[in-house]
Amino acid sequence: MSFRPMNSNNPNLTNIIRDETSLPKINIMTYNVNFGGVSWNGETNLGGYRALQIIHEHSHELDIVCLQETHQGWEFALNHFKPSENMYHEGLHSKNKASSLRANFPHQFWDHSKTDQYLASGSAVLATKDFDLQVQMLESGVKGSFFDAMHIVVTDLRSSTTKTKTRYESSLSIIIDEEKNQKKKKKE
Repeated sequence: MSFRPMNSNNPNLTNIIRDETSLPKINIMTYNVNFGGVSWNGETNLGGYRALQIIHEHSHELDIVCLQETHQGWEFALNHFKPSENMYHEGLHSKNKASSLRANFPHQFWDHSKTDQYLASGSAVLATKDFDLQVQMLESGVKGSFFDAMHIVVTDLRSSTTKTKTRYESSLSIIIDEEKNQKKKKKE
């Protein structure tokens, strides 16, 4: 995964060393939720519930969440998730108690276009109210692969004027990661 601010025309921004204090901080979580953790009608098993609970526990510190292996049931389950009260023993995670995942991440993009053929092929990107999303699915050219890449443009809405808003661009590709992992395993 690579990120680059889009306020320059330089295509090699990821290779430029920058003063980190000049860029806003964005907290991102990526999670392979396992398509089998939630049924097609949105009912969670223990694994699915735990995945949703983890996202909820960390939602107060996240700006963007990228999910793999989603389907329509995951979308329903995430947007209707009610955390367990035992998450809050001794006041832990009190920032999240009253809010739902849908409220925490109002900007959402879900792609289930191939889940009728490949159960684990869905993806999602969630963003807080402070970030706008533009997502384009890029069909894989790799033979036998059913995971498409996502081209994500995130606009930071925390700036007070439109002119100073910073846009970030990221291309996520599960295919590339799979190829790297396969090469790494062969070397081992």
